[in-house]
Amino acid sequence: DASNGRQDSNQAKAPDAAKTEATPSTAESLFGDDYDISARLARLRSAWQDSDDEPPEAPAQNDCTSLDASAETSWELNQAEAEQLAALLQTRRLPLVSPHEQPLLLALLQDIGAAPTASDLDECGRRYMQAYEIHAAINRQHISRSSVARERAAVMQHMSSEDCCWALHSECQGTIVHKMLKSLGSDLDWPALRSAGLGIWIKDMAALKTVLEALPRSIIKKQGQDIKPEAVALWYAVLGRRTLLAALYRQQKQERVADLLSKDLAEDPWRTKAQKNAFELIRQRRFELACAFFIFARSSRDAVEVCVRYMDDWPLAAVVAQHLRAGGDEEAGVELRRVLLDDLQPLATHAGDPWLA
Repeated sequence: DASNGRQDSNQAKAPDAAKTEATPSTAESLFGDDYDISARLARLRSAWQDSDDEPPEAPAQNDCTSLDASAETSWELNQAEAEQLAALLQTRRLPLVSPHEQPLLLALLQDIGAAPTASDLDECGRRYMQAYEIHAAINRQHISRSSVARERAAVMQHMSSEDCCWALHSECQGTIVHKMLKSLGSDLDWPALRSAGLGIWIKDMAALKTVLEALPRSIIKKQGQDIKPEAVALWYAVLGRRTLLAALYRQQKQERVADLLSKDLAEDPWRTKAQKNAFELIRQRRFELACAFFIFARSSRDAVEVCVRYMDDWPLAAVVAQHLRAGGDEEAGVELRRVLLDDLQPLATHAGDPWLA
């Protein structure tokens, strides 16, 4: 009897199990082992249509925006919201955001500017200026914590070689230089130009001359009444303005240097004396003035060697050699090629940088 009772119980349960397996709304029948998302959604919709239950209601329009709607609607910040976000980024550390990424967010919020859409730039120039505006905006941020400032300086020391390649292939380098000088303003100096990759990408000689003429003006303007001729000696030497540099030294009562600069240092015996003074200046670690005397003495190789070997500044060497070559110095052209092949190429290979190579 007990055996018969168990059989009757199993027979009674069997139809219910079969009915459960046949029901299309169960998780197993809907998803099973099928990993095709589209097939899963299709079966889910079919289950809703076959069942008497209503499908879940879509969220209200004011609670959530669908993906399709968000793709068609542009998202913009008004001025008040932008100021609130800027204040938040300046006063609070965001989770999962590194110390140098947070200033980048602030720069993107405040200083993304009109450069990327400038109509007087070609596509390569526009891409470079977009990266430069972010780079310059990061440098303009004044963050009180010194540790963050040090990290930012390490990260933003130079623009990437990829960005510099865009400027290299731009046919609007004059416009790029104009915008760069305007952006730097009174902060114009060689470190700022070097960090912007000028030594890598400049090939427009008229634009380069504009930069070289603006540099000493900016340096002297920042010095005010206390003019130090040595700070601008290199740039006046590259520009060939020996008499003007001599006048600056005479104005500062440095008569011996002024008297030497008043001579034609490209001709003997003054050429030999200028070279001897340059080597003595190297011993004193006054490298910029030493480089200036080498340039006045028409010794381009030694001038470039000072930039590379003693100042560890191959972009400066490239700028000096390029401008001297444009002025007819054939030796400078040879030195420029040597800088590119012997200094830049191994650096790019060692770093695994295809853009710099």
